[in-house]
Amino acid sequence: MRLRLSTWLNTLPPIANPIEQQQAPSLLIFMAMLASAAGLWTFLPLLTAGTGIGLILGILAGIIVVIGSVSGIVVLRKGHFTPSVIITLASLTVGVTLTIWVWGTDTSVGMLPVFLMNVTLAGMLAERKLLLGTAIVSVVIILLLFFADSLLPHTVGIAPLRGDQRILSIGTIILTIGVEVALFLQAGASLRRLLQRTLQREFELDQLRASLEQTVITRTASLQRALRDVEVREAALQQAMDALQSSQQTLRALSTPIVPVLPGILIVPLIGELDSSRSRMMMEQVLARVREEQASQVIIDITGVPLVDTEIARTLIDIGTALRLLGCDVILVGIRPEVAQTLISLNLSFGSIATFSDLQAAVLRLLPRQA
Repeated sequence: MRLRLSTWLNTLPPIANPIEQQQAPSLLIFMAMLASAAGLWTFLPLLTAGTGIGLILGILAGIIVVIGSVSGIVVLRKGHFTPSVIITLASLTVGVTLTIWVWGTDTSVGMLPVFLMNVTLAGMLAERKLLLGTAIVSVVIILLLFFADSLLPHTVGIAPLRGDQRILSIGTIILTIGVEVALFLQAGASLRRLLQRTLQREFELDQLRASLEQTVITRTASLQRALRDVEVREAALQQAMDALQSSQQTLRALSTPIVPVLPGILIVPLIGELDSSRSRMMMEQVLARVREEQASQVIIDITGVPLVDTEIARTLIDIGTALRLLGCDVILVGIRPEVAQTLISLNLSFGSIATFSDLQAAVLRLLPRQA
């Protein structure tokens, strides 16, 4: 039986509002208890001295509450929370108002706690507006009934009960207490489940937060180590680049030796490819050495240069022009046949620069001058 009730409660359709989704089982049990209590209450007027129209309308009031509760259950099972609450509250209000109006305020005082149950239901399961509306309507109905009974005696209590009404009052209060106890038990259980779920999620969030913080700390430490490694590698790379540049400069300086062979005669043997930076360095070194040695002749040997193109040829011409401005003659040796063909195809001429096939021929040419 308990399993069937749990299944019946858990098969409620989904409701958009998560709070209403949590409250739906409590409302469902309350309406089921209210329908049962109202069904039992319909037999209480039979135990009193009520007769005629008063008895019929009293039983009708109980039936109205039963129909309203069952209708509320049907509406709730379709996923409509607030309408089901309104239907239940309305049926209770109509049923209680009808019984007090028919039996009178003197003989139906025991029905007044039902208004309190109405307000309790609205306060626990409905929004603030519905709670205030229910409270105001209940107070207005009570005041209207009592004032009407006092000022217009024949408009209220058209069929008062006779005899001992204590059975009806006690029975109504007991059924009201039973329904409210069921409501509080279910609502309290729902609230405890909600609190437990909230605490569990808070605990899980704390664990997740701690895990994230630890992850952030670990990742930060790893990132810092990686940054330090990158900085060390960058420093090592910069040192390597500086050393490479220094080595290149040294190599270039060494690859452009300037050798004095005779008084006033310098030989500049070139080995390897000539680029713009090396050509500029070579010109600076040659001009500086010519000034130092007061040289009158410079022999540039390009035997070790694998390729002579337009840029290299123009560089040699520029060097020769600069040296002539210093009063120094330039002799170019080591022009191979393929280099000569390249110069002819490029339509380049060394002008006044003397050329020889090899270094020996140039030196022999200069020896008579030295003599």
